[in-house]
Amino acid sequence: MAACADEEYALQSTRSARLISESIGVDKNNNIVSTRSDNVCRWWDKKRKEIGFDGLQLKYVKKSGITALTENIKYMHLDQLYLGHSHRTLADRNYNSKGGRAYKPLDEAIAFIGKHFGLK
Repeated sequence: MAACADEEYALQSTRSARLISESIGVDKNNNIVSTRSDNVCRWWDKKRKEIGFDGLQLKYVKKSGITALTENIKYMHLDQLYLGHSHRTLADRNYNSKGGRAYKPLDEAIAFIGKHFGLK
C-alpha cells in the first residue's frame, strides 16, 4: 500500500476521495444547504451482509472490537490507536508517532479482532 500523498487529508478511499466530506452551500433558491458524504458508511451498508454482520451498525462492531482488544493483555495498549484517537502525551506526539506508516502491532491486533469475530 502506498503512502498518501495528500497533505491535507491522510485518510482517503482507494480512488483518492475523502472518506467523509461535508460542505455548506447555497441552492438556486438562495437557501443554505448542507451536504454530507460518508464513504465509510456507504461501504459498510453494501458489504456488511456478505461479511456476516447483517443488521449491525458499524459503531457496534467498533465497540465490540475495542472490548476484544482491551480484554487481551497483548493488545490492550493499542486501544487509543485502534479508535483513531490523537496522541495523549508529548512523547507520543513528538517521538512515538507512526507518521502514517503501517504499524505491525496494530495490524496484528486487527487480525486478532477479525479472528475473534470469526473472520478469516
